[in-house]
Amino acid sequence: MQHFSAALNRTGTIVYPVEVTNDGFLPPAAPGTAQDTLQQLADLTGGHMYTGGEAGKAIVQSLQDAHARYQLAYNPPPPNGKYHKLSVTCTRKGVRIDAQRGYFADQP
Repeated sequence: MQHFSAALNRTGTIVYPVEVTNDGFLPPAAPGTAQDTLQQLADLTGGHMYTGGEAGKAIVQSLQDAHARYQLAYNPPPPNGKYHKLSVTCTRKGVRIDAQRGYFADQP
């Protein structure tokens, strides 16, 4: 997952997974479950996970986010193969920030 999400982040790809099952819900998001994997993918790329087959909402949100997107950059520490948490905040009221919650600093 860390190599995949690192590759997605290098290309600026954001994932908006949609949970779709026969009964509409996946098992609880315990570590290693399908729901946990989808949530991690959304978190690692700055996307949002949608439950209950909300594909329409996911598509609309991803298109809206693409039009109102900013890109921030900073000088990260040297690659060490570890996960680094990120936090983006804004002092302006009413602003919603969707950003990846961290990244894996792959070693060359």
